[in-house]
Amino acid sequence: MSLQEAELPLDPRLPRLPTFMAPRQVALELNIGLTKVYEHIASGKLRSFMDGKRKRQILGDSVSQLAAEMIAAGIGTGPPSNPTAKATEASLASRRLNPPKRRMQHARQMANAPTRRVGSSP
Repeated sequence: MSLQEAELPLDPRLPRLPTFMAPRQVALELNIGLTKVYEHIASGKLRSFMDGKRKRQILGDSVSQLAAEMIAAGIGTGPPSNPTAKATEASLASRRLNPPKRRMQHARQMANAPTRRVGSSP
């Protein structure tokens, strides 16, 4: 199987990327970090070459291909989870098991304390 046969068809609605891109441009385009860009280069998902001694160039077609793969992988995962609800649940459970001591003691003292009227004698 050749490399061209393994490629996914590009979506014509996506804008065409430049022929060569710097790693920072790729990170911005794919909304990932530089470390992930270099991991994709090492794994072969992004094709690149060194232009001179220090400048790395990444082929725009491979960036488009990776974007299409990321979109396809994201569509199959379903709706995103709600981490806020889980965190709130965990926080409430933790408070039930370990209530804050000082605040609770102060609240109990204030609730049980008799109210004083101004100007009255004991």
